[in-house]
Amino acid sequence: MADRSLVEGAEPCPRREEAPEWGYEEGESGRRLRRGETFAAAGGGGGGGGGRVSVAQRGGGSVALRAPAAATRRPAAGGSSATAGGRAAGRRRPRSRGRRGSTPGRAGGQQRGGAGGRLAPGAAAPEGAVTALRCASGVEWGLIFPDANGEYQSPINLNSREAKYDPSLLEVRLSPNYVVCRDCEVINDGHSIQIALKSKSVLIGGPLPRGHEFELHDVRFHWGRENQRGSEHTVNFKAFPMEIGKEHVGLKAVTEILQDIQYKGKSKTIPCFNPNSLLPDPLLRDYWVYEGSLTIPPCSEGVTWILFRYPLTVSQVQIEEFRRLRTHVKGAELLEGCDGILGDNFRPTQPLSDRIIRAAFQ
Repeated sequence: MADRSLVEGAEPCPRREEAPEWGYEEGESGRRLRRGETFAAAGGGGGGGGGRVSVAQRGGGSVALRAPAAATRRPAAGGSSATAGGRAAGRRRPRSRGRRGSTPGRAGGQQRGGAGGRLAPGAAAPEGAVTALRCASGVEWGLIFPDANGEYQSPINLNSREAKYDPSLLEVRLSPNYVVCRDCEVINDGHSIQIALKSKSVLIGGPLPRGHEFELHDVRFHWGRENQRGSEHTVNFKAFPMEIGKEHVGLKAVTEILQDIQYKGKSKTIPCFNPNSLLPDPLLRDYWVYEGSLTIPPCSEGVTWILFRYPLTVSQVQIEEFRRLRTHVKGAELLEGCDGILGDNFRPTQPLSDRIIRAAFQ
């Protein structure tokens, strides 16, 4: 296992760039995006160079990673930069624009999903998906963020039987060097709970470019109002709420202070947070990997997604703490049809198109 020693005074994570805030309305054409204030996009917006890496856990969360700018500046194929994740040199398959009409499920257009993206063929937006973020007026994500219309968007449904075993993923073991973060800020941004990390934790190996370290940027959580939904990615069409089971000791420091940041804009510092507590397997042997996009605006592509085979477990009590959170500032007048409960904050699955899902196990 990689070194887990505490690093005092570690270099802070790169600054988060601001992009238009997003929300939804209900209408005949589906749920739509509206623009408003600002939100801090993990990894920033589109632009020239640099891919990204997201490490997703079926507890409903995603870990944002980015590589130091000086270390990896490889332009992504197709001209787009690349995470609910950070910035790394993830490789992206070139868009086959001449073949768009022949891609399964694309002919005749696509039904729009809860986050303004295309729904996967045969899929429907989960009942209640992102309804907590409804608003009075708006436009679809793709009209403000062109990358949301891309060929290789995330999340996806992962069909485990169609994943291709790739022994090259085992040549260099996927290895985290996550260190304990002191005085981490936990933020309710009205869309999710985010842990802004200050310690310099990195991930190397596996599908990542050799010789480069990918820095842990932040952690975001996605959850459902009910236990039948909540995760962004699905496995064999099964969604996860934040997997039910025992109390997750590593999350205790976070869930204990959620009552203090119930409303949008609230934040609180926790004295100690260990990112290793979010890893399902210390050896990180069993995972899938594919190329996709951010699951929040600007939905940039060029993201390498690493999805662990085994889920984490959290207790029902811990999940309910997340479901007590609110999307609005305390005392704010709610829009008609909005109850202000923060939940169902996930984007529906997007078409796989011609992408290949690789597996590090047989």
